[in-house]
Amino acid sequence: MSKVDADPQSLTRKITEEQVPSHFMVQKMTPYSGLGEHKTHLNAFRAQMLISGVTDVIRCKMFVVILIKTTLQWFIRIPNNTIDSFKTISHIFLQKISANQIKPLKMADLFDIRQKEGKSLWDFLNRYCGVMIKIDLPSKEMSLKLSQRDYKLIPLVNL
Repeated sequence: MSKVDADPQSLTRKITEEQVPSHFMVQKMTPYSGLGEHKTHLNAFRAQMLISGVTDVIRCKMFVVILIKTTLQWFIRIPNNTIDSFKTISHIFLQKISANQIKPLKMADLFDIRQKEGKSLWDFLNRYCGVMIKIDLPSKEMSLKLSQRDYKLIPLVNL
């Protein structure tokens, strides 16, 4: 673990001037590059900071430290003296990064999943279930419509 003192231009003077306590040790946190669920990452960061019992200023400084690649480039482009609290940086982060995230799957996306020519029903069901678990539970009517599709049984194992 190492000590941290970030000083990016987008943080206000109030934040940059407050020193990180010399006894503060950085907890091991996963860097965020923009890949993966941004809300989950932000919540995990908040939880870690809550456990550490740090101030709002340290949260801001620590958040900068875990940004890498695309997210760090995004942060560098934030106008000077914009970030005055962790609430501000969280809001800006969610607003900007959310715009670049893959849109959540919807029930209608299940209709696009087809059994591929020459592929087993097992293969289809694996892909179908992989999408299904990422969607809220379907209504009874939607489940009925999806179950009425035509499927072909072919051997699970080709010998």
